[in-house]
Amino acid sequence: MAEMSRELILDTNVALAWLLFDDPEMRPIHHELQAQRWHWSATPTMREEFMHVLGYPTLSKHFDATRNAETLITAWDRWVRLLPSTPEDPPHPRLRCTDPDDQCFIDLAITRQATLITRDKALLALARRAHRDHHTQVMPPAAWPKTCADALAS
Repeated sequence: MAEMSRELILDTNVALAWLLFDDPEMRPIHHELQAQRWHWSATPTMREEFMHVLGYPTLSKHFDATRNAETLITAWDRWVRLLPSTPEDPPHPRLRCTDPDDQCFIDLAITRQATLITRDKALLALARRAHRDHHTQVMPPAAWPKTCADALAS
């Protein structure tokens, strides 16, 4: 079996679960990123979406002095390895996400053969085909610790 890439793609809601809400399911990912055994990659499009979502009034009610739009963007920038945008015509057959706003996440995961961490139903629906056709894992945060352990053991 080929060694699994130790690269993660986090969708916007998962990034918020970690950076804003300190979701316990995200702690293993934070630990591995902090130890630099894994890294989080994203594109400028993903950063723009993150910034856009931070402007939602329903989200801003969760802000405080230490967690607000500015500090969350700073945290995002600190943890992300920013890559160029994925090509409009990727070199692989494209898996179509039913939510066009999420297409960038599956495209980057497949292009990089990275693990996509998401709770989004439209992205999770692509998991089987992404794995079968592109050797790319798509999973919710709760499933990731086992994948991490398997990758570190290989």
